[in-house]
Amino acid sequence: MGIDTYDNVQAFLVFENGSIWVIENSWIFPSEFPKSNDGKTVIVGTNGIIRSDSQDRGLQIYTNKKAVTTNSYFINYYNGKPFGFGIEPIWDFVECLLYDKPFRADLQDGLEATKIAEAVHKSIEEDTTIKF
Repeated sequence: MGIDTYDNVQAFLVFENGSIWVIENSWIFPSEFPKSNDGKTVIVGTNGIIRSDSQDRGLQIYTNKKAVTTNSYFINYYNGKPFGFGIEPIWDFVECLLYDKPFRADLQDGLEATKIAEAVHKSIEEDTTIKF
């Protein structure tokens, strides 16, 4: 893609409350992979698991009492109205603009994510643990 960056990065984030997050990023995809990117999120907690996978589309939630899969279609139509994984974030964004509602992720969220990305990069460059 012409971007001078690491092909694969794995980072461990340890928070004050004891939770540990593992973040993996990779630019290495075979030419026959169906799209140019892939995204997965898995949150494993004491009472359940939440998984989101851009290949499978949708969100999966599992506890000891139930299993739920939401937004399983990228865009589907019911009575002529589109719904699903691909259109709902767009609707949410437009509604926030039209009705002056707060965004799910705001400027502060973006800043914190950028700080983490920068700390991971600095940790690699300096071969050290970054604390903040």
